[in-house]
Amino acid sequence: MDTKNIELNFFSNIVHREPARIPIFDTIASVDKTFGLTSFSKLRVYLHPYPHGECEGEYLRLLQDHFSARGLSIEIIRTNGLWDGYIKSIEAASAPYALQMEHDWQFVRRRIRHSAAEIVSAMKRENLPYMRFNKRQNGIVKGMVLNVAERTSDGFRFCSDNVMSNNPHFIDTSFYKASALPLLRQQGGQVLLALSVN
Repeated sequence: MDTKNIELNFFSNIVHREPARIPIFDTIASVDKTFGLTSFSKLRVYLHPYPHGECEGEYLRLLQDHFSARGLSIEIIRTNGLWDGYIKSIEAASAPYALQMEHDWQFVRRRIRHSAAEIVSAMKRENLPYMRFNKRQNGIVKGMVLNVAERTSDGFRFCSDNVMSNNPHFIDTSFYKASALPLLRQQGGQVLLALSVN
C-alpha cells in the first residue's frame, strides 16, 4: 500500500513561553527519519493554544517555517484540547489511514523495521482498526491486565493486546468515523475504554 493513503496528524499545545522549545520539532524530525514526511498524503497539526496562548502567533510562524523550509505544506487546525483535536482529525480524514501523534514522542529508528505502508498493509490484511507503537517491552505493566499475543501477517510480526493508548498509532479512518466518533462525542476521554480491542 502506498503511503499516499496515509495522513500524518500531530497534536500539540503551547507548553513553553519560548515556542522554539516545544518538542514537536524533534518529533517531526523523528517521523521524517523513520518514515519520511514526503510519503504522507497530508500533514496536519492540531493546535490547542494553551497554556501560553500569547505565544500562538510565534508558534504558528515557526511551524510554517519549519515545513516550508523542507518544501512541505502543513495545515494547522485550532482545537480546544487533545480530545477536540482527535475528533477533528477523524472528521477531516480523507485517506484510508492516519498516523496520530502527540507532539512529545520520538521514534527510535533502529527499532522500527517496517515502513508506514507495510504497517497499514498488515492492518488491512488483518482487519485491524488500530496499531500502536509501544514504548516499553511487551509484557506485564503494573496496574494493567494485558492479554498479549505475538502474531505474524505475511512476514510482518506484531503483538495484539487488549489495550489502547495515546502512544503514536495508526488508525483505519473509516472505522474511526463509523465507530469512534459517536463514542468520542458522547463520552470524551473515556472512549479508549469503550474501544479497547480484545
